[in-house]
Amino acid sequence: MKLERIIDLLIPTLFEDNDLLAIDKPAGVSTGGSERGSDPGLAEIVAAVRKRGETLAPINRLGRFESGILLLAKHANSAQPIRTALRTGRIRQDYTAIVTGKTAATRMTIGGQHGASRGSKKGKRKTTGKHQRDGEPELATSLEIVRRDGRRALVRCRTSIPTTHAFRAQLRASGMRIVGDSLNDRSYRLAKPEQTRLHLSRMTFRYAGKKAPLSLTTKTQLDVGDALAERRNIGRILRAALTRRLPCFANTATDAFRMLSGESDQAAGLVAEMFGSVLVLQVHEDRKWPDRDLVHIAQWFEKNLGTRSTYVKRFVKDRSAAKEQAVMAMSDPNPMWGKPSAEVVKIREQHVRFGIHPYDGFAVGLFLDQRDNRKRIFDMALNKNVLNLFAYTCGFSVAAAVGGATQCVSVDMSRKYLDRGRANFALNGLDASEHEFIEADALDYLRRAKRQGRRFDLAVVDPPTFAHGRKRGSSFSVARDLPELIGAAANVVEPGGHLLLSTNYRRLTATDLRDAVKKGAGRGAKIIESPLPPGDFRGASGSARTVIVRFA
Repeated sequence: MKLERIIDLLIPTLFEDNDLLAIDKPAGVSTGGSERGSDPGLAEIVAAVRKRGETLAPINRLGRFESGILLLAKHANSAQPIRTALRTGRIRQDYTAIVTGKTAATRMTIGGQHGASRGSKKGKRKTTGKHQRDGEPELATSLEIVRRDGRRALVRCRTSIPTTHAFRAQLRASGMRIVGDSLNDRSYRLAKPEQTRLHLSRMTFRYAGKKAPLSLTTKTQLDVGDALAERRNIGRILRAALTRRLPCFANTATDAFRMLSGESDQAAGLVAEMFGSVLVLQVHEDRKWPDRDLVHIAQWFEKNLGTRSTYVKRFVKDRSAAKEQAVMAMSDPNPMWGKPSAEVVKIREQHVRFGIHPYDGFAVGLFLDQRDNRKRIFDMALNKNVLNLFAYTCGFSVAAAVGGATQCVSVDMSRKYLDRGRANFALNGLDASEHEFIEADALDYLRRAKRQGRRFDLAVVDPPTFAHGRKRGSSFSVARDLPELIGAAANVVEPGGHLLLSTNYRRLTATDLRDAVKKGAGRGAKIIESPLPPGDFRGASGSARTVIVRFA
């Protein structure tokens, strides 16, 4: 799918000229334009995918979970007139919102001069101007309750109030509260901000000397039915998650990405990864994701991103009791949705090709959170001897070989995965016979390599959290054995050589990882980089933490 169509699907453009860009902001994405070092918001995302060298500045502010019209200035001098018009109440704004709170009136005016409130029925409420910020005019808002459903109501509002912060306060003062708003009220302390339903659907204002006012209307609407019924809205979740990942789609040389990362994407217990035209959903048993929601997700990806097959992998708490049944289910070539895929699906990752197995157990053969690390190894590997421990399907080895490594040694205890590694070499036109594939325990191999005097310019250590050893009673644990493993790897790396160390053990902090390097390799090891995970994994719990070490 072309990037332009994805952008139009997720963040439609409502208006554009040389000075102003107006877009339809999804709920769940911050506005952006904030201080340096913070995660990119919509202003930065849009600038990145447009690739025009722009610095886009938000003119009006919508909260992360608020949606609707977002005005972005292309130049500093184009923002000020509109900001002034907002501040002085000369821009008319139409909002749709889901609120809680009781009122007898169906139509009313709140705020305004002297804090008056006028309703069409009894039950008038008097509001005050205490919520107004310094310098902001106290403006009236006309409000209509369109529909009630239990504790919640759909309202439409017309106002010239400058900010959503002031608008929320005005509603609170009148006895109503936008869903998700817990400010200054202990009774709403359990409200979750991601439940917020506030949509700026229309803006009308004088602009750039035009004779007629400029009127902007959103292409999307509030998810009223789900919001009133307090149901999860799949489209809202997916639109936000994919908008945050738009810069990934700009990389057309790669076609495998993480699309949902559980709780960080308001989808606790669910992970979605797309491998070319295949979607793989990982569902955790302790979270409620009914089949109808999973089918909805599959249909959404099929319609909007062109996927053809959706496979589901269910992770149960008691893996030992349910393992055989679960593995059998995940070995079925028939997908939950769509047509059966090939047994091996070929995907692109920059300069490298990999084969993944969508219906072969819990894993598919490639960990996407290591994508940027594989690119680092590709960049570092030219004319190097490379050691890859816990090689799995040899992703790092293939990246190194494509990058010009003279030889790659891949070590793993699974013959099956090493064979798949050989297949990945062949997929990239590489002669696997020029490289080594060793079926062995990593620590055992390192001890043997030291005795043999083998040395490497570059080593990759990406261990599992826990693994059984070949010998009875032997095992590997990151929590217990990481310093020993680092020390053993340091013994076979040339002076001036590098080690890429990565782990997804959740209890191991960045400080713990640095301490393990110091304890295992001593003062001769210097951490030169602590790279972040790829953009589609930012904020996800359990994604790999990485350090790159140089040895003196």
